[in-house]
Amino acid sequence: MGPIVKDGRVLEFTCIVCPLGCRLRAILEDGEVRSVEGNRCPRGIVYAQNEVEPKRILISVVKVSGGNLPVVSVKTSEPMPKEMIPEAMRILSKVTVQAPVKIGQIIIKDFLGLKINVTATRNVDPAQPS
Repeated sequence: MGPIVKDGRVLEFTCIVCPLGCRLRAILEDGEVRSVEGNRCPRGIVYAQNEVEPKRILISVVKVSGGNLPVVSVKTSEPMPKEMIPEAMRILSKVTVQAPVKIGQIIIKDFLGLKINVTATRNVDPAQPS
């Protein structure tokens, strides 16, 4: 059974993180979880927060100019709101970086104003002249 909204401020659902199956009540304020009741372990709090505001690490590629590879893999430094992923992918599809690229290099700082960075996850060397 999925989340049930009551009075626009309370979500009730069953936690599925462990076999206990705790019945959780997440108290919301301004769309954010302010408190969680019914959890018998700390993992229930994290589960409730993710049910209300799901976040994901975004992994993608961006184009490389002058490199031995046409693209470099990138990821966000922290999870970002799931509903922002389509917009993030549109932006990343327009990004081109110049080789060389190093693992951990920040490709975009403060991505979408979220205070997270997009970083390279592999090296791309400059292309060798033919």
